[in-house]
Amino acid sequence: NKQLPLTTHLCVILLNSFANSKNFESAKRLYRLMQASPNSDEIFGEFAFTALFRICAATKDINLGIEIRKNLEKMRSESFFPDPELASITNAAMIKMYGSFGVSEAVETFNELRSQEDGENEKLWIALFEVCSEKGAVSEAEMFFEEMKEKSVDISDATLTTLIELCARNNAVVFELKLTKYLQENHPESFSRLFFAVTRMQAKLYGPDAALAFFQKIEETNTGKKSGTGRDSRTWNALLESYLDHDRPAEALDFFFKVCAQFPNIVPDARTWSLVFSSCARTGDSETMKLLGDRFAASPLTYNVEETADVMITQLNMHAKCGGLAAALSHFESNYEVFQNHILAWNTLLGACKAPGDLNVAQNLFRSIVDHETVNPNITTYTTLLFYCGHTHSREYGQEILDNLQKLEKNIFFSDDVIDAAVFFIRKTKGSRNSVSYFLDLKKKSKGKWTTGPKVLETLFYTCKTEGLVQEAKKLWEIAESDSVQCSKKTCLSALAVFGFHEISEFGHRVRDYTRRSRLIEDDEILSSLILMYAKPGLSSLLGELPSLISERNPKEIPNEIWNTIFRFCTQKTALKEAFEVLSIMDKEKISPSSDVYSMLVKMCKRSGKLLHAKKIHAHLLGNSAMQDVQNSKLRKEVMDMYTKALTKPETQ
Repeated sequence: NKQLPLTTHLCVILLNSFANSKNFESAKRLYRLMQASPNSDEIFGEFAFTALFRICAATKDINLGIEIRKNLEKMRSESFFPDPELASITNAAMIKMYGSFGVSEAVETFNELRSQEDGENEKLWIALFEVCSEKGAVSEAEMFFEEMKEKSVDISDATLTTLIELCARNNAVVFELKLTKYLQENHPESFSRLFFAVTRMQAKLYGPDAALAFFQKIEETNTGKKSGTGRDSRTWNALLESYLDHDRPAEALDFFFKVCAQFPNIVPDARTWSLVFSSCARTGDSETMKLLGDRFAASPLTYNVEETADVMITQLNMHAKCGGLAAALSHFESNYEVFQNHILAWNTLLGACKAPGDLNVAQNLFRSIVDHETVNPNITTYTTLLFYCGHTHSREYGQEILDNLQKLEKNIFFSDDVIDAAVFFIRKTKGSRNSVSYFLDLKKKSKGKWTTGPKVLETLFYTCKTEGLVQEAKKLWEIAESDSVQCSKKTCLSALAVFGFHEISEFGHRVRDYTRRSRLIEDDEILSSLILMYAKPGLSSLLGELPSLISERNPKEIPNEIWNTIFRFCTQKTALKEAFEVLSIMDKEKISPSSDVYSMLVKMCKRSGKLLHAKKIHAHLLGNSAMQDVQNSKLRKEVMDMYTKALTKPETQ
């Protein structure tokens, strides 16, 4: 507004900021301002174009990308002193931009830029591998890597790290074997430097046990040496992360103590301690907590201020989980200088308040946060308090927190997490039905100020299911549709249970349509719930919808249990005609029924007295190759006996 001139540095900072915060519309507006600026020739530089290509990749705006590329080429043609290093960074961003549309587009751009380079540029290869990784194009990456070796391109640790991450991300087991062998045989020094990344790849692909075996095997070759590939805390971190990912915290701790004893001269880094403290917190073992605390206190701290704070907050959480509120308070007070300016530490203490008797502590902590000069309560602060008040039925204080929240100028109250916590508090203190009414009233009064999140809808639909609140569920589904909420699987299961309880309503069809659009119908539980909903009014309703339901996925991938469920409905109604209709659908899709299906057909024949259908069942059995084992010979005998009995009846003589 003040007509101040734009500068290159300012534009680059803003473009990267908009890209990082996904504020793409503002980024595009800035780009147009840069073009219209009187000093536009001075503003545009390689860094600015790199940021602009990032934005085009994120928004998949190919037309803008082509326009920016033309401007880049124009700038380079007019530049007297182009910087090849900066140009290669921009070119790499350009490849990734085209790669957002597909691997072939990235390869075409790669070849065009490569022809302009004086020799092979590794940054371009890395960009290409990153595109392959994102698109899951493992075979293409493997082919490009072979070409790289044939052309004797210098392969640095950066390229190898990208390929290692590609294997881990895409479950590329075959490529991993080749890559690991190549590293060990051709780049032993890189293998040693990147052993932590290789171990992480092993853990991602094969789990912690296989990664540990790999770690131990490699370390055996280093016995007696002063240094080795596994003698790096980053490698330990890869294994610790894997144990935690597989919910095996006790084994993570066991591994940590063993490697510390094996390599006493290695100092665990900040990440190692965070992982170890998190593992201990999951076990809840107070003895291990004390042991780790003593070891950490004796460890030389070589971390920066932020790293130290992060580690100690993780340690505070360990005290809260293993020693309770008293231990957490003691640790907080002992290290107040470190913790006081970190809201995460205050929130961790609030989370340690569990019992009704902790209310005074929770109130004092919240008051201290509000009165503090450098920290402010955030979303986690309020949700922690509301969940605490709900669990302990602290109705008055919880209501006070809710009232204060609604007075805030910030949009904290209308976040999905806070609304979810508020609904939980109302449900615990005023009843389930009131929690749904509270949300609906809040939504009505807000007049579109906030968009409903998936978490709170999941909670509310579950309440509607357990309480049988059909009308309220309809209003909630209308809100979900108007706010374009990405409903979870649990939300859809609850909604189907509500809308299919008495009869199929329009809303049942709307949920079905949503599961199709979102591909949730490919989930077995969702498909079973849809079948259950359509079977409630009658089998004719189910049979009319069944071909459409199974067409959404490969019928052969539908588990036998789902087909068995359909036949159970037929058996309950002794609906033999409908059962054979379902059997014909299975025949059309070349699906072999289970022995349970034949048993139910036999039961229906006996109940209805239509024993001659045994001939049809027997013929079907003989044509089912999956049913020719000895185990099912009794079933075949039962069918034949039933048929024989039918033939000996006077009316069929």
